[in-house]
Amino acid sequence: MYYLPDVPEDAPPDELIVDLRQRPLVEAALRDLGIIVTRAGEVEPFDLAKLELTYGLSMAPDLPFVMEIDAVLFELRRRFAARSGGWVPLLGKNRKLSNQFGAYPQTQSQGDFDPVQATRPDTTGAAPATGRGVRVGVLDTKLYRHPDLDGHYETPAGDTTFDLPGPGTATPWENGHATFVAGLILAQAPAATLVVRDVLDSDGRASAWDTVVELAGFLEDGIDVLNLAIGTRAQDGNCPLIVQRAIERLSPHMIIVAAAGNHGGIPGIRNGLTRTSPTWPAALTGVIAAGAPRRTAPGRRTAPTCRGSPAPPSATRWSAPTCPAR
Repeated sequence: MYYLPDVPEDAPPDELIVDLRQRPLVEAALRDLGIIVTRAGEVEPFDLAKLELTYGLSMAPDLPFVMEIDAVLFELRRRFAARSGGWVPLLGKNRKLSNQFGAYPQTQSQGDFDPVQATRPDTTGAAPATGRGVRVGVLDTKLYRHPDLDGHYETPAGDTTFDLPGPGTATPWENGHATFVAGLILAQAPAATLVVRDVLDSDGRASAWDTVVELAGFLEDGIDVLNLAIGTRAQDGNCPLIVQRAIERLSPHMIIVAAAGNHGGIPGIRNGLTRTSPTWPAALTGVIAAGAPRRTAPGRRTAPTCRGSPAPPSATRWSAPTCPAR
């Protein structure tokens, strides 16, 4: 069974994404359409703004939010192009479902299975000093305060860790995704310092906007490598513009490694997605995509990465074939 995106009965209102420097121009054009901005969010390091739209009272007093954002985008682009010789400002939308991020592995992408507790930790033979002086950023779920991780991580955003509940209380196993990722990194680089920020909820999901807000924090953390074992896919195959902008601003300052997804075993097409659908930001230029080309040894569950052209020569030797960059 594979994860198929669902649409809630009460869909949240669409939100317009604009370049922060072009916001006044866009808001003026919206007013010409009888639409006003009721709430806004900003990510200054990426020059992005999120605008929640509503109709003016004279336009639609019974409709508090603008739901047909596609029609608004079409009209804005048409008007700007007509008035400015074809020039159009950066415009996009933030749909909480279509721009949803998820963690790998998880039940939504691999199917139903029950994790089995390990009897002993895996060993890699890495020298204890490997990774000394390297700071690795991790954007994921909250981090379980496991004693083996003590002294190996920082949480600049504050409330990024958790303890297990008392006996008899179940914890969703997806909650342990960041802990799993941290263990993998430290197994290869025991002396590295992890800088952990959380954005995924207990189901391993987050919106693209919330993800970008957290990504901006890594610019202040002195990161050498950013690990993103998360990703999103879109039915039109295009990267959400806010994710592309974030990677453009981050990549000059750090190496970015991202999960290429584990949907390579999807048969046919499901909700517009196939095994060749790119996962973002892994498929962006400047990002090292990591994945699994096939199942591993018997007894180890690894979902294959989406099919595509091989990783570029600049990728490290452990990068698996992944979807081509767009």
